[in-house]
Amino acid sequence: MEALDDGQAIMGHDAVSAAVDGARMVGAFPESNGRVTGSQMIQIWQTLHGVDAVKGASGYISFANDGSAENKAVPVIEIGPDGKVHTLAVSSRTGTPFVPRKD
Repeated sequence: MEALDDGQAIMGHDAVSAAVDGARMVGAFPESNGRVTGSQMIQIWQTLHGVDAVKGASGYISFANDGSAENKAVPVIEIGPDGKVHTLAVSSRTGTPFVPRKD
């Protein structure tokens, strides 16, 4: 299991990855002329699910229609008496983190 003990770095990486993937998708539309607006980003994030989910440091990031993360991977950690962090498991709201289906 990968070490997931630096939550701030992981969240920062995943946020930037989602933003970059969304901006690249919007910028690729011929009518955008390479320009990206905030409203376009909000709309495109709603399409980042299923096979188009973003591969983040914490696992896949898939957005629901309301913009919330679907079955976001959450590390379950233990902080030992020595202050070291150990990842025990990875879970989600439903118990199973999102993994895209490849049909």
